[in-house]
Order: sequence, then C-alpha cells, then structure tokens
Amino acid sequence: MKLSYILSSVLVVVAFSACSSTESPEKVAVSMCELAKKADIKGMKELSTVEFAKQFAQIEELFNAATATEEGKAELAKQITSMSAIDCKVSTKVTDIDEKTKQVHNGETAQEFKLTLVEGKWKVTN
Repeated sequence: MKLSYILSSVLVVVAFSACSSTESPEKVAVSMCELAKKADIKGMKELSTVEFAKQFAQIEELFNAATATEEGKAELAKQITSMSAIDCKVSTKVTDIDEKTKQVHNGETAQEFKLTLVEGKWKVTN
C-alpha cells in the first residue's frame, strides 16, 4: 500500500512536470519583448522557428556595424535605457488565430509577430 502511494505520487509529479515544461504563448511573447528590450539577438533567435531565426543574421550584422563605433555603442545603450521602462507583461497582447497559431502585438515596442506550435513548443514566426 505504501509503495503504491509513493509510485502514484511520483507519477503525478512527473506528469505535472512534463505538462508544465511547455511555456504558454503569453510567456514566450513576454520573453521575446524582454529580450528585445536588451537587444539580445541570440535569445530572440532561440525563441524563433528556424526560418524566422535566419532573419536575425542581417539584424546581427547591422548591430555589429552600428556598435563598431563609440557613437553606435552610445546610441544602442540609449535605446536599451529608453526601452527598459516598458512593462512587457502589460504591453504584450496575445490573441488566438487558431489552436496552433497566435498573434502577438506590443504597442510599446512596435513588435508584431506570430507564435506557432512546433514540436510542442511555442516559437516566434512571421
């Protein structure tokens, strides 16, 4: 009896952990906003589909070119500072398109993208 109780408890915990490992579309959308605030291109690529992540290569090149000068570094720092006041949890809105696709809009960061369910994970796409 005691062993079956322990096994049942372990199975419930494992099942709960498996279900909670998938982040909600809202959490992924807010994470994308937070990463954009910090200009974390690597992090944004990780949240994206393979196809969408390819677009970040050009953005990365532009960032590298822009930050090659002190003036560019100062401008990036200024942009990051101004974006730090944005509350991503409040300003990010997720609406349903269908069961596997969500529309994301953030009025403060001007981000607009879609999320799609890929192999059980919500990924950013266009």
